[in-house]
Amino acid sequence: MAGVASSPTLGLFSADNAASLGLDTAAKPAAPGASTMFDPLTGGLMLASAGVSLIGGINSSNTAADVARRQEEAAWQQSKLNYQAQQEAAKWQTADNMAARDAQFGWGADLDFARQVDAEMLNTGLFGERKQALMNRDKIFNQALANSPDARLKARFDNELSLQRTLAERMGAMQGMFGQVQPINISTMFS
Repeated sequence: MAGVASSPTLGLFSADNAASLGLDTAAKPAAPGASTMFDPLTGGLMLASAGVSLIGGINSSNTAADVARRQEEAAWQQSKLNYQAQQEAAKWQTADNMAARDAQFGWGADLDFARQVDAEMLNTGLFGERKQALMNRDKIFNQALANSPDARLKARFDNELSLQRTLAERMGAMQGMFGQVQPINISTMFS
C-alpha cells in the first residue's frame, strides 16, 4: 500500500456512504514523488477551514470590542444615574432644610410668640391682680410664721443641734490626738 493513497474516513462520510452519494472513493495510485497531503478534497477543506477561522476571528474580535463598548456605555449610564440621584438627594435635603428653618423662624416662631402672649395675658388684668394678691398673702403668712414663738424655738433647737455635732467632731479629733478630754456641757454655753 506504499504508493496508493487511501481515502480518508470523515465521520459520516465513510467509503460506503460516499459511494451511495456518488463520490469516487477508490484508491488511486499516486504519481512517483507526488505528495498526497494536498489532494483537492483536503486542500478545499483546509481552505474552507482557514476562511471560517478567519471570519470567526474577525467576528470574535468584533464581538469582544462590542462587549467592551457596551460595558463602557453601561458604566457611563450608571455614572450618569448616580449623579442624577445625588442631585435629587441634594434638592430634597435643601428643601428639608428650608422647611426646618421656616418652622423654627417662621410659622413656628409665630406660634411660640402667640403662646407667650397668651401666657402673659394671665399675668395681667384680673388674673394678674389675683396672682399678685396671692403672692403677697403668701409672703405675709411666711413672715408671720417665721416670727412666731414656735418658729423661734425650732430655730434655736436647730442651732444647738448643729453646735453639738460640730463640737462632737472636734472633741473626737482632740481625743484622737491627746487622749481622754473632759466632756463639755453645751446647755451652759448659751444660757
